[in-house]
Amino acid sequence: LAVPFPARPALVSSAGVANYTLSVVSLTSVPATLDLAVSSVSGINVTFAPDQIPAGSTSVKVAVSFTVSKSVSPGSYSITVSASQKGMLGSSVVASQSVQVRVVSYLVVMVGRAFIPATIDVPAGSTVYWVRLNGALSQYDNGDHNVVFTNGMASSPILQQWATYSFTFGTAGTFPYTCTLHDGMDGTVVVG
Repeated sequence: LAVPFPARPALVSSAGVANYTLSVVSLTSVPATLDLAVSSVSGINVTFAPDQIPAGSTSVKVAVSFTVSKSVSPGSYSITVSASQKGMLGSSVVASQSVQVRVVSYLVVMVGRAFIPATIDVPAGSTVYWVRLNGALSQYDNGDHNVVFTNGMASSPILQQWATYSFTFGTAGTFPYTCTLHDGMDGTVVVG
């Protein structure tokens, strides 16, 4: 049983919930229902939907939601995702994998055709991170996004799923940006 996760660290922030997709793959069908769990540092909470892998499964997509307490300092953290089977004598771990999580102060998530949050307020000197979480939006739109500031000060490359971009704002001002690949997908960074 393998529990693959994005190769890059999962970006999360105390400003909102970050949702990722976990693919659980087994070379043979799972003989019994497996419960998913995570061990993490205090203040980083992880939930799974569904939180079980049904017996007979060979591949299951699981939504993983991260919430981070404001008491957690920015930095990299290791969490362990495990799948365990309940037996007559308790639970036994069938598979586990360590996953890197990077907590940042200011995070904008690109999902569907939206920047979430659409407007973010940060102090001067702050770094804002953008992460693309969605996969393909339709058979004609693979869901790629970019971040292009309308004043021309910076632009990201095209971001594929789980790719990130960051920019540090040295001066106060209001900085609108757009995704040039999707009309109406706009955001603003307000630097105080």
